[in-house]
Amino acid sequence: SAVAAMFEDTGIQQQQQQQLQHLDGFFPSADWPVPAELQNLNGHKNEVIQAEFSHGGSRLATASLDGSVRVWQLIHGAKGKPKLFWQEALPPLMVVAVSDPTAAARARQRREQAQALVINHIAWAADDSKILASASDNIIRVWCAHTGTLLQLLKGHSQQAHVLETHPYDARLALSAGYDGQTYLWDITTGVALKTFSSSDTIPLARGSWAPPVIQLCDGHFSPDGNAICIADVAGQFSYYAVGSPTPLLLSGPHDQFFKKDYDPIMHDEAGFAAYMDPPVPCYHLKGQQPLCDNQFMPYADEFQLAYREGRVLEFVRSGGLAMGFQVATYCSA
Repeated sequence: SAVAAMFEDTGIQQQQQQQLQHLDGFFPSADWPVPAELQNLNGHKNEVIQAEFSHGGSRLATASLDGSVRVWQLIHGAKGKPKLFWQEALPPLMVVAVSDPTAAARARQRREQAQALVINHIAWAADDSKILASASDNIIRVWCAHTGTLLQLLKGHSQQAHVLETHPYDARLALSAGYDGQTYLWDITTGVALKTFSSSDTIPLARGSWAPPVIQLCDGHFSPDGNAICIADVAGQFSYYAVGSPTPLLLSGPHDQFFKKDYDPIMHDEAGFAAYMDPPVPCYHLKGQQPLCDNQFMPYADEFQLAYREGRVLEFVRSGGLAMGFQVATYCSA
């Protein structure tokens, strides 16, 4: 059995090597060094769920299931220590339940134990002066990154927010999006919600046809210039909010742009890579090969597919070719 296990391990190693060689095609200049542990940062009492470097790179925030955020500072070592090492810069930033007298009274009557809060996401302000954390009580906390003082409680979400990001250069702004289908643009210095967007406003079909009244939001980011926000939901749709008027080019694109196998089940293959179950191939093997489809998974016209594979989608849209593509797709789906 030991020999059989050796051959099995050797086969898996060869498969992993082949997969990595394939990945080199996507990252031709990448060098894949062997990871090495430089330092072990101790302090959290439970699993660490996120680690986020400050924009300046000299500090590190870590969030844990123990309900705390810890801030670590990169310093130059003294004699006998490594040249650079990390040490804790602040007492732990604790996510503590906000007192609700009514809820507390009900809990005491039922002899219930208070549920521990969980941190969903953390982020640094653009100037690294503040640290934000969204928690399982639907509240976003804002601390001073230098003193650890709690500055703001951002309240608005009715369900948990797993999307939290700060503006790329304006240290006053942050966005959050949650399972309540709401996106908030916050002024984190005053705690005021400057703007709110709802996924109920972007459901493409008649309500009740395929979507609930609101769609849970699962990802989101500012654009690099900070003038737009892109939010993704669990239905595979993204919403784009920006200053100014929408460009005709953006409005000309097809609303539905699904890949044919977007909702096919996946698994881990023997090498540990995500792979489709039918056919059993790694997902990245089909990069650029799957047709773009509408929400019924009917492929768009061949002309549009060719433009996508050749990287000419914008050119194709500018030339007005998409109208013909929709006509063909509609005819085919009928």
